[in-house]
Amino acid sequence: MQLKECEKQLEDITEQINILLREREEILIEWHKAFDAENVQDVKCVYEKNPSGYSIILINGESRLVASEVWDMNFAEDLDTYYKQVEHGIHKRQILNKRNDDLTEWQRNLIYAKAAELRKKIVGYE
Repeated sequence: MQLKECEKQLEDITEQINILLREREEILIEWHKAFDAENVQDVKCVYEKNPSGYSIILINGESRLVASEVWDMNFAEDLDTYYKQVEHGIHKRQILNKRNDDLTEWQRNLIYAKAAELRKKIVGYE
């Protein structure tokens, strides 16, 4: 295969990945709404501005845990890079919080749903 053909295939695959990530964002936001409606544990997830970007925080009663961080970037462009940054923030915060345990699936979904809401808010569409 020629270099130009490979580059075209990579470009096409990257666009397909971005389409799937946008679809995943919409589903995560809907999941978050359903979770909030049925949440018996009263766990919340919020984001707050910090000097380098945003903190994504899990809240359970009086307990607040910074679960991930995203730094300021162009939120409208590369979705793959954005969500890799969210995942990197999760790993970073686990180290800083001295937590060896992994987050549950629903906690991860909360974090990613809040990250999706943040990105959509920054980009300027609902």
